[in-house]
Amino acid sequence: MANVAEMIDKTIRIFSLPSSDGNKGSSYRGFYLPACLLSKYGIVVSEENIQHPILLLGGTSIPISDREDLIGFLIESGYEVASLENPIGGLFDIGTNPAQERLVSLQSFIAHLKQDEHVKGIDIIAQSYSSFEVIRVLLSTPSYRSFVKSIILINPPGLNEHTSFTKHIYKFILKHVLKGYVKAASCLLGVNEKPLKTSIKKDRDYAKKEVRGITIWTLRSCTNIIRTLREVNDIVTFRIKDPLCTLKNEYNCNLNVFLQSEDQIIPAEVSKEQLKDILPEDNIRMVPGSHNDIFFQQWQRPAFLDFLKEIRQRKLS
Repeated sequence: MANVAEMIDKTIRIFSLPSSDGNKGSSYRGFYLPACLLSKYGIVVSEENIQHPILLLGGTSIPISDREDLIGFLIESGYEVASLENPIGGLFDIGTNPAQERLVSLQSFIAHLKQDEHVKGIDIIAQSYSSFEVIRVLLSTPSYRSFVKSIILINPPGLNEHTSFTKHIYKFILKHVLKGYVKAASCLLGVNEKPLKTSIKKDRDYAKKEVRGITIWTLRSCTNIIRTLREVNDIVTFRIKDPLCTLKNEYNCNLNVFLQSEDQIIPAEVSKEQLKDILPEDNIRMVPGSHNDIFFQQWQRPAFLDFLKEIRQRKLS
């Protein structure tokens, strides 16, 4: 595995955002790993992928540092990668509007890739809540639609018409955190069914990564409770079915959705049912796994890579 952290440190920048009242605005961090840098680490990027990076966006609580394994997998598969991160803030950072902040940050970073990095086009991979800013940016910024060659939304919220603030919190605390810890502990003790029907050693590795993922998400969510609650309110009030129809039918955006069947927060079957009237079957892929597995579990990534290759090939044909 290449030293992903070192490459990110070489290219990461802090970007300032203007404030509407003229005072100092917020900021975010972002990086771009181009082919010329990757080649210095012995990583070959295929010609069709040069200046055509994947823009990887995490959900509500996955910082850049915890995307490194997935970033490493993507660059070693021959892709340039870019990513950005909005600071979650602390307990007393109560003035932030995460929906607006994330939208403006993404607009700013795409402009940076186009103008400063001379990127020719991007594929966006947006996990969970980050699906919202992708949809909002593409609806509000027409000039970006041709620049964004394809979009993969991983477990996007906003498709379940029967969700609510209370239900979402309940699913997070009881189904994701508590049930996740119990399942992982049982797996480590060897008293439950093997989650992947593989060896005990691999099952224990799965459980350790599951605990890590749950812990990171929980701690990040508790760092700034006000921000997290505002994000939850956005998640349960913004409905994305009509905006997705607009992007697909009116603007011909290349939309795709990757679902994990055991998602504890966003029911994959509900999402799939809602999507069947919007996207062709080939544009939807459901695989085993839970909400954050694409970041923390290696076993799922080959299926995701196959999906990405199919999407790019479909666009070329």
